[in-house]
Amino acid sequence: MFDELRALVGIEKASMFIERFGGTEFTFSKSGKYYEATVQLLGKDAAAKIASCFCGCPIYIAKNTRQKLKERNVGLLKMLETETVNNVALHYGLSARQVRVIARKARQCERI
Repeated sequence: MFDELRALVGIEKASMFIERFGGTEFTFSKSGKYYEATVQLLGKDAAAKIASCFCGCPIYIAKNTRQKLKERNVGLLKMLETETVNNVALHYGLSARQVRVIARKARQCERI
C-alpha cells in the first residue's frame, strides 16, 4: 500500500496519509468522509489521485510500524554514540536490554 501511495502522491504525503488512517479499513469514494478528510490533509489534487486509484475498492491501511521502528532504531543508534545505554533506554521507553539487542543486531547487519 505504501509503495502505491508513494508513487501516486510522493513519500511525504503518503506518510501523512498512513499516519492519519493507519489501522483502518474503508471503501474510498469521492463523496465519502475519508475523501473529505484526505482533501483537508493532503489537498484536492492528491486526494483526487488516490480516489482515481482506489475509488470503490475496499482498502486496509496498515499502520506501517516497520518503517516507524526503523526510524526509531536509527535515532536510537545515533543517540548511543553520545549517551549511555540507560539514558537511551529511558529516552525511548525501552529496557537497557532491548537497546543492547537493537545495537547488536545493527552491528551484525553492518558485517554482512
